[in-house]
Amino acid sequence: MNRHALDVLQFPEALAIVAGHASSALGARAVRSLEPSGSVAFVTDELRRVDQMSTFLFRAQDWQMPAVPDVRAALRRLGVDGSVLDAAELRDVAILLRGAAATRRAILQHADDYPLLALVGERLVKLDDDERRIRDAVDDAGDVRDNASNELARLRREIRGARSRIVERLEAYITSLPTRFQVQDASVSLRDGRYVIPVRREGRGEVGGLVHDESATGSTLFVEPPVAIELMNRLRELELAEAREVLRILRELTASLRPLHDAIADALEALVEIDSLFARARYALHVQGTRPEVSADSRALTLVHARHPLLLVTTSGVIPFDLAMEPAPTAEPARTADAARTDDPTRTDDAARTDDAAPTDDPAPIGEPARVGEAVAGVIGPGERTLLVSGPNTGGKTVLLKAIGLISTLAQAGVIPPVGPGTKLPVFRDVFADIGDEQSIEASLSTFSAHLKNLREIIEHADGDSLALIDEMGSGTDPAEGGALADAILRTLTRRGTLTIATTHLGQLKQIAAEEPGVVNASLQFDAVALRPTYRLLKGVPGRSYGLAIARRLGLPEDLLDAAEAALPAAERDAGHLLAELEEKDRQLSDALADAALQARRAAALREDVEQREEALARREKEAERRARQQARDLLLSAREEVDAVIRELREAAADGGSAVDDAARDARRRVEEHVRREAERMPRERASSGTDEELREGSHVLIPASGLQGVVVEVRDERATVEVGGLRVQVPTAGLTVIDAPKPARQRQQLRGGWNTPDTDASTEVDLRGLRAEDVASQLNPAIDAAVQAALPSLRVIHGKGTGALREVVTEIMSADPRVKSYRAGGVGEGGTGVTVAELR
Repeated sequence: MNRHALDVLQFPEALAIVAGHASSALGARAVRSLEPSGSVAFVTDELRRVDQMSTFLFRAQDWQMPAVPDVRAALRRLGVDGSVLDAAELRDVAILLRGAAATRRAILQHADDYPLLALVGERLVKLDDDERRIRDAVDDAGDVRDNASNELARLRREIRGARSRIVERLEAYITSLPTRFQVQDASVSLRDGRYVIPVRREGRGEVGGLVHDESATGSTLFVEPPVAIELMNRLRELELAEAREVLRILRELTASLRPLHDAIADALEALVEIDSLFARARYALHVQGTRPEVSADSRALTLVHARHPLLLVTTSGVIPFDLAMEPAPTAEPARTADAARTDDPTRTDDAARTDDAAPTDDPAPIGEPARVGEAVAGVIGPGERTLLVSGPNTGGKTVLLKAIGLISTLAQAGVIPPVGPGTKLPVFRDVFADIGDEQSIEASLSTFSAHLKNLREIIEHADGDSLALIDEMGSGTDPAEGGALADAILRTLTRRGTLTIATTHLGQLKQIAAEEPGVVNASLQFDAVALRPTYRLLKGVPGRSYGLAIARRLGLPEDLLDAAEAALPAAERDAGHLLAELEEKDRQLSDALADAALQARRAAALREDVEQREEALARREKEAERRARQQARDLLLSAREEVDAVIRELREAAADGGSAVDDAARDARRRVEEHVRREAERMPRERASSGTDEELREGSHVLIPASGLQGVVVEVRDERATVEVGGLRVQVPTAGLTVIDAPKPARQRQQLRGGWNTPDTDASTEVDLRGLRAEDVASQLNPAIDAAVQAALPSLRVIHGKGTGALREVVTEIMSADPRVKSYRAGGVGEGGTGVTVAELR
């Protein structure tokens, strides 16, 4: 890939932004070393791996990228026989092993969903025993633990005892010295690893021993007296023995790791690779990027909701742009995917550039902030290979060029750029760029010479698989000669099939689109009234420079500007007026489209609000129905007790004989009617939703909402009706009845003992609770159990799904507390597994 183009596009700076999302220095370094590849297979796989990592981060939110310590030097030493790693290096290896094992578990448990990540995860070693052995011997500070061996523990106990004895002996010795030799607030201290006491200089001869240091004034000496020398020598022997034991422990740990050198080195590379993917995935999520579709066909380029990667960091309110190019086939055959796969990316380290992160265009108008362009209006049709963008300064033309080039190169380096769904990118074999002023005094290059140098490279190397980005075509020299040269270059690149995007201020270049197939004009719109850019791309319409209009706004004399306008060729003035009319019509059309889009959004919002209201109403109706069913069940039980009592009295009366039976029957009918009347008064007097508009008359099938019972009207008189319910006649107010359709024979219910009929129940062998909140489970499960018990079903299958297990816990609590549930268990093979609970009913 052309290095000059990458530098001009600020590709290293963009990679540095992506690298900032890595969790380790090695991962960031891997990101910064990415290079654009011309291999379609490589680009496709890399973008898929990043996309899988993005999805994985959403799914495994409890997983964090572990620390990746830089153990490359330690691994090089580990590969040398006889070498010994120090404690800090072993600690870092243990950190690496722990991170590798944790990452392996996290990735491989989702191997079927993320196969590309699983390929990397399989390279991560799982050496729990080796990692544990190191951690048992070395602490987090990189020091060997006391309990690393019994011998080391013994030696360190003796060392601590020896030091205590030395301090005690020296403290006692200080107090025994004559007062004239003592230093005020004297205490035992360490100098060069030896215990010393402070003594006045004049007491040096009296104390004797070795002088290890003196105070800043020289009046105090720090002396190791003879009484401590023997103890110090013993301490030194113990410390040497400790060092030998520590070395032995480190040597054993190093030797145990040496056979695993290659596996650990491969695990380090895999972790760095995962950290690189982690950084790129976090970047894609941060910029809301979507994986683009890539292909070897350089004849199609579609950018949707694209934004400049650098401006996203440095500028707020970056305006996205869309650009679609569908050029015709070139004379040269397009690369095949197989041919593209022969190109492998080379990875080198790039130092971060010190230039400003954001690309710059021409200076913004006075008082106006510079912003990125919104490039796109329409699709460039077949047969177009060159997009020639014109318009005033500060319109965003340069930013547009850099954004297109940077998005393409980032994608080819395996980074999901800030683009939206539907983006399609060709995999270019090379990218060329001539952007900015590159004059050089040292190289004796003027601005025009620098442009020619870049243009020569483009002409010599660009082909049908290349992208050429050229800014300010024909500038830097005489407009006539510069325009002629630019005309020839654009025609050459277009006929060669190079996908070219160029900007210009020269009016004569705008005529190429009418003469050369494959060239199309475009302009970045400019508000002629406010004299500020709108950053909208107008395809097929060349742009105006607005030079005189801006000059007038900046206060140049009117007579001077009038003279300048009069000096313009008539054809150019007429073209300017025509372009102004086209821009005005386009503005009106854009306003109309924006208004239509606003109305569409309002309609969508209104529709969404209505749907939400409908859902809320449906939930309320469902809850009301549940409550009504519960009330009906309660009423049924109460009525059943009342009827049972009446039946018992009738049987007792029948045993007595005579008129007692008639009296008991009348009393029973009265009691039932009174019970129904009381319940009817408690219920709202309104027709059920299942009722009909038929008039209440003899023979009508009715529902008594107060009891949930159905019957047939026998007689209607004075706003009261006699209703036959299961062989028993009751009188109820007509206002408490609802006319319903006659029940179908197939739905006839079996009569219970005593002639009592039960209300209809919707019994089912299973209930689906998926999607409910935990607090809503009881309102769905309890009615299902009620219906199943009333229907005498032997079991009920409760579907709650696996998920977090919250629904399963609520179901278990309800089952445990319900006496009608004989037992319950998790679903078996073929029953749904742990996502289902099967309840056996009594």
